[in-house]
Amino acid sequence: MASQEKTGGKFFVRGWVMIAIAFVVAIITQGFGLYSYGMLKVNLTEALGVSAAAVGGGFSCYTIAISISGLFVGDVIERFGLRVSLWISAVLYGGAFFLLSMVSQLWMVYAVYIIMGIGSAFGGVVVVTAIASNWFVKQRGLATAVIWCGMLPGSLCSTFIVANVGAAAGWQSAAVALGIISAIVLVAASFFLKWRPQDEGLFPDGESYDQEAELEKGRVAEKGKVIGMTRGQALVTVSFWLIFIAYGLNGFAEMGLFQNMSAYLVSEGLEMTEVAAFLSFLSFAGVVGRLCTGVVVDKFGPKIAYLAINVLGVIGIGMLLLGMAGNTVMLYIAGFCFGVNLNSGIICFSNAVARTFGTRHYGQIWGAIFMIKGFGDAVGVPLLAGVAEGSMGWNGSFVISIIGMIVAVVFMLLTRKEKKLVEIEEEAKREALAA
Repeated sequence: MASQEKTGGKFFVRGWVMIAIAFVVAIITQGFGLYSYGMLKVNLTEALGVSAAAVGGGFSCYTIAISISGLFVGDVIERFGLRVSLWISAVLYGGAFFLLSMVSQLWMVYAVYIIMGIGSAFGGVVVVTAIASNWFVKQRGLATAVIWCGMLPGSLCSTFIVANVGAAAGWQSAAVALGIISAIVLVAASFFLKWRPQDEGLFPDGESYDQEAELEKGRVAEKGKVIGMTRGQALVTVSFWLIFIAYGLNGFAEMGLFQNMSAYLVSEGLEMTEVAAFLSFLSFAGVVGRLCTGVVVDKFGPKIAYLAINVLGVIGIGMLLLGMAGNTVMLYIAGFCFGVNLNSGIICFSNAVARTFGTRHYGQIWGAIFMIKGFGDAVGVPLLAGVAEGSMGWNGSFVISIIGMIVAVVFMLLTRKEKKLVEIEEEAKREALAA
């Protein structure tokens, strides 16, 4: 009973608090950088006297920098601790917003967004996703979903700051404000966010640990000892590359179409106010999708969840392919189906990594897999735009997106829990028995 009170009681004070802190960090590192870019892009274009396409290269630099840097986040955390990683993020990510307010040439924009991308990586996807995977087993999907819902308030806060501070004191002041808020939040989070419950004398999901009972259930690896394959061991498995390629295709098909949705809707005759309203609706649908995906992941597993959200995504894109965008009701039904799928894949893929390879070196393995997402995004956006402008038109872009989703689902369904992880679990059980 004392053990149960210690682990259960403290966990639900600490465990969900960890998720709440990670949620706020996600608002900063995912929402601020991504959603402020669209608004600041207009100001940068005017200030530098260059084309929007030229400034658009900054976003590509940002996403690629995040992807490459994510490969090293797990190593930094394992060697120096989570706090150091968040400090690096505070300096680089927050500092980049300050530098952005002082750019005077186009190359500076690229350099600043590379710095911002590196900073985002050290406090972003790998970190906040790992918090959910480390602190939860039974409710890992829901915990991950809650964190990723931070993108919605992130978009609202960043656009509000840029619009209001920019109107009152100029866009440069808005960028500085974003930098100050980012640095303060990341430094504060570094003193409260903890990497694993075991480091605090707790167990995932807030459960008590009865070694004998857990041995009978074969769950010692989930509770008493943090185990998992190394990155090197994961790299030589088929499942790693199946997840890797599937996640790249996910980014290519999903983000490639989303970033071109405005151009498509304008080509269908919608006014910009109508386009803005529809994109806001997609964000709302995305929140619903992420929460539902988290619940499905916990109940049926990440593969079934990924299949379900992509079925909806294909239905939504298929409705656009059939020319239903001209009907407002059908457009919003299609938008809801596509929006539910939007950014929900990360919940499935991050949970698949934990289940397939374990959590001992989760940050290193997830960072390696997440790297492909940025490249998928960077390739998908211009490629689908080029297809739409060519002879195949928007229908061609829609078909390519659907094919990408289907192939990604097939690859995800082919993954399985690695035998090496099973062997590590068995060894952990034998060690516990011997003790």
